[in-house]
Amino acid sequence: MNGKALRYVRIVVQTAVILLLTALLLATPTAAVAAPGAALKGWMLFPLAFGGMLLVVAFWAGVTLLFGRVYCSTMCPVGTLQDLSARFRRWVWPSSRRPYRYSPPAPLSVRAAMIVMLIMSAALGAAATGWALMPFIQVSPTDSYEHIVYAVTPHEHHLGARLIAAAGVNLVFIVGMGMWRGRELCNKLCPLGAGMGALSPLALMQIDIDTDRCTHCRRCEDVCKAGCLDSEISTIDAQRCVRCFDCLAACHDDAIRFTTRRHRLSIPMLQKIEKPAAAMVKPEEPAMNEMKK
Repeated sequence: MNGKALRYVRIVVQTAVILLLTALLLATPTAAVAAPGAALKGWMLFPLAFGGMLLVVAFWAGVTLLFGRVYCSTMCPVGTLQDLSARFRRWVWPSSRRPYRYSPPAPLSVRAAMIVMLIMSAALGAAATGWALMPFIQVSPTDSYEHIVYAVTPHEHHLGARLIAAAGVNLVFIVGMGMWRGRELCNKLCPLGAGMGALSPLALMQIDIDTDRCTHCRRCEDVCKAGCLDSEISTIDAQRCVRCFDCLAACHDDAIRFTTRRHRLSIPMLQKIEKPAAAMVKPEEPAMNEMKK
């Protein structure tokens, strides 16, 4: 499957998930709606607690080890909000359509803290730790999105003023980060993203750059919302790549592929050069030497 097809499939799945989740959250809470809603939220790691959730956690860990962070690009509602925010900015202000650029990853200490937070929430339950970290960090992205949706319709769900205010601040922060830096929030302040990012470099399928085909045109880096692609040295930080496949669709040279094989240079950049043999060096002619004098 080529890059454009992979990107199209990602967009279709991402759109279907966010629409279905929103519809279930806004629907009248009847038995017919509650069952599929609870099932969907459960498979979206909500709440992220080990009690009754080991199967789901193991499932997404296995998916991540096979394909990388596809959860972040398809199932995560907060990730979808950031993608929509980035797209909205380009629609509203076409003149400010600046390209994305590679950015260094978060310090190891920050990533370790996010993973510790993820483990704590899994042991205690996302509800016990998620709201304590509001409005800027939510352990369960689905939990965060649910409260945002409920805050928009307070007359239906009767949320308190504090929760509505916190959800509003969280929405502004998510949208602002998406418009400013794309998926920066996913890679800097998301515990679930940090956990999946730790597994992603071990994935069977990786996005690989064919350095024999790459012309360093930077089209791929221009569209990388995660800021994990460095076109100058043709590398992708697999830990931060959310598998949006935008870079594959943007490449006109078919140099980026989603594959199990890592590319090796067909023409090595460093080669041993043989010194010319002494017999091959022609001595200067006497006449030429006299003319030089």
